[in-house]
Amino acid sequence: MSEIEKLKAQVGVIGEGLFAIVERLTEIEETWEQGGRAGAEAVAVEKAVAALPWEERQGEKGPYEWVTRRGTQNSDGFRALLAALQGSKGHRLSTGEHYYWLGSEGDAIFRRRKKAGR
Repeated sequence: MSEIEKLKAQVGVIGEGLFAIVERLTEIEETWEQGGRAGAEAVAVEKAVAALPWEERQGEKGPYEWVTRRGTQNSDGFRALLAALQGSKGHRLSTGEHYYWLGSEGDAIFRRRKKAGR
């Protein structure tokens, strides 16, 4: 096998891998949009969200929490949640015990605890 054929084969394998990754990301995004997550992605995102340094605040509608890109030093957890929010309709998610939404500049993420029974 010539060097060119070997390189073509390697490029083909890399292309297949990238295609599989894009497909999986699309599946994860669709699952988020449907209001839930499953499997290892759920565990990974929940751990990332839990590790973020949420700051408590009080607003007109009651208490909420927020975290900023700067405050997290653009951590993996912040980027993971940001990507999920940017991929969701209206940049809002409802999962677990919280509602999450994206700040207008995209550099802050907010969350509010769901009321009992929701």
